[in-house]
Amino acid sequence: MPKVISPLMSMGASGTLGKTLTFSSNDQVRIWCKPANPKTSGQGDARQKFAAVQAAMKLAGAIAIAAIKAVAPIPAQWNSYMVGACIGANAAVFDAYLAAFTALTSEQKGAWDTTFAAIVVPEVAYALMDLPSKGGAAWVVCSALFASGAITSPGTPAAANSAAWETALTAES
Repeated sequence: MPKVISPLMSMGASGTLGKTLTFSSNDQVRIWCKPANPKTSGQGDARQKFAAVQAAMKLAGAIAIAAIKAVAPIPAQWNSYMVGACIGANAAVFDAYLAAFTALTSEQKGAWDTTFAAIVVPEVAYALMDLPSKGGAAWVVCSALFASGAITSPGTPAAANSAAWETALTAES
C-alpha cells in the first residue's frame, strides 16, 4: 500500500499501488516488477545453510543472546551478526565448521545430535548439499560463538563437550 503525501502526482508518494506502479522516495515512478526467486542449486545451498543456522539459533537463551549482543557491533542486530559469523563470506566459515564436525567419529557426532535433539533443520528441496544434522547445525553455531568471543566457558567445541555447550546456549538466567 503506497503512502501518499498530498495529491498523488503533484507532491510525493512511496510504495506500490496494486502491483502495477511503484513510487520511490526520490519522486520516481516505475512499473512494478515481480521479484525473481531463483531456485538454483547454489541458491538452495545458501538457503540450506541459513536455515540450519537459524534452526540452531532458535535455542539461544537469554544469557547467550546477551553475550552475543555484547560482542555484536550493533547490539540490536545480534541475530544478523551471528548469522554472518556462522556463515561467512562465500559460506567459507560454515563449510569449515561443518567439515570439522564431519571429521568426528560417528559416536561423537551422535552425541552432539542427541544433545541438540530439539533442533529441527528444515530441508530446502532444491539444495545440492546434504541436510546438516542437528548436531552439525549446533556445532556451527557453537563454533561461531566461541570464535566471536561471545561464549568461551565450555571451551572450543569438541567431541566430548556437547552437553556443556547445550547448557551455555540455552541458559535463561
